[in-house]
Amino acid sequence: IGIIQDPDEAMYPSMPNSVIEYVEVDYRVKIAELAPLLHELTEKDIDEPQLLTVEEAKKMQVEVGIAAQKNAFEMGIHQMGEPTKLTCPECHGALVLLREGRLLRYRCHTGHGFTTEALLAEVSRSIEESLWKAIRGLEETVMVFEEKANALTKADRTNEACRYLTQAGRARQQARSLHEFIFRYTEVNENGSTKE
Repeated sequence: IGIIQDPDEAMYPSMPNSVIEYVEVDYRVKIAELAPLLHELTEKDIDEPQLLTVEEAKKMQVEVGIAAQKNAFEMGIHQMGEPTKLTCPECHGALVLLREGRLLRYRCHTGHGFTTEALLAEVSRSIEESLWKAIRGLEETVMVFEEKANALTKADRTNEACRYLTQAGRARQQARSLHEFIFRYTEVNENGSTKE
């Protein structure tokens, strides 16, 4: 039986809305109606439980095993889903797509698992982390160029020093542009819009 709190009164409507999106919901109630409904349902006789298919039972066994820290690769997780061109943001292993009704999930052969939303969040975090590393590298390049230019200036080699200062200026501008891009990228992602 699927029961959710009415999204219109929920503190976080995205949670019950997510349930509605992926599974069948039998009852959508206000929080004040929840306890009486649960009491009523406990008084009813239950129908025969729906048995899992052999394939569903096998998937369930593998998922429980992975949760218990068993070896996903040895359990054959890579044969239980559709191969994708995506890689795991944690270990960079190949991801397989697992379909369960309307719900899409991803697992790599080492056992990392993601919903679509979690995968998008991890990929976004990885992109942002890479961009910050690039900025750090560019800023360190600026420092090296400027140190070299100072040393050349002290040695009365001003023409060479000017070339290094020009390169430092280019690297500084690239770092500045990338810095501005990161904040636009972060703002777009936080607003839930399409990435730039």
